[in-house]
Amino acid sequence: MGMRIGEKTFKEAFKVEKQNKFMRGAVSSAQDGLRVKKLKAQEELGNWEEWRQLSAEIRQHTLENLDYYLNQLSE
Repeated sequence: MGMRIGEKTFKEAFKVEKQNKFMRGAVSSAQDGLRVKKLKAQEELGNWEEWRQLSAEIRQHTLENLDYYLNQLSE
């Protein structure tokens, strides 16, 4: 069973809404805004790839030690 939006399937709703100029403009504007904000954040943080690598290492460490951190939270 596919995703439903009201009584219509997602595909049915999409066929109707893709003709909606306002909605297409709103989505486009939101995407542009997110892109601009991401570029600004990258510029402010400096070396973006270093931050990405560090966050990946933190995420991996957390997953590998999840039992420890969950125990800390439960106490």
